[in-house]
Amino acid sequence: MSGPHPGMPVPHTTPPKNRVVLAPDPEHEGVAYQTFMGGAIGLSMGAFYGMVGSAFSKEQAATASFATTSRSIGKYSALFGLGFAVYGGVCTTVTQMRGQLDLLGPLLGGASCGVVMGGLSTRKPTAALVMGGIFAIVGTLAEMGNDPTGTYLIDLSKYDGMPVMVGGHASASGIARPKSE
Repeated sequence: MSGPHPGMPVPHTTPPKNRVVLAPDPEHEGVAYQTFMGGAIGLSMGAFYGMVGSAFSKEQAATASFATTSRSIGKYSALFGLGFAVYGGVCTTVTQMRGQLDLLGPLLGGASCGVVMGGLSTRKPTAALVMGGIFAIVGTLAEMGNDPTGTYLIDLSKYDGMPVMVGGHASASGIARPKSE
């Protein structure tokens, strides 16, 4: 068996089994793994958000600025870490309990993440419910592109390979070209 050049082996078409997957799907990984990974990603995102947020806060003395930045990093790391851990845990639990990967897992995961983050950051029940609704929508939309079977809300696979239409003009290569005058 040779590749494109005589004597060259054919490259593997399937990835090796021991590859690193940064975001595995919830139906194949455990609840503890998804919860831990969600928390770790949330901690790092919260730390970044805290650093950027404190950089745009009002000017302070050098020692007060360091203390303010440290508090901001700690606050948002904990908030994002807990929220993302709740999302990963709930999404995976719902998916594994139902035995299918559909919109219900991300919907409930996003809602619970929003309620936790909104409740902890504002301490108001109404704000927590609003955040839960927003996070449910965002979590569901974010997961819609991760379904290889196309069984979510919209199936766009029927448009694969069709020419791109812009202003009623399409090209055979799929790249829209401007209309010539």
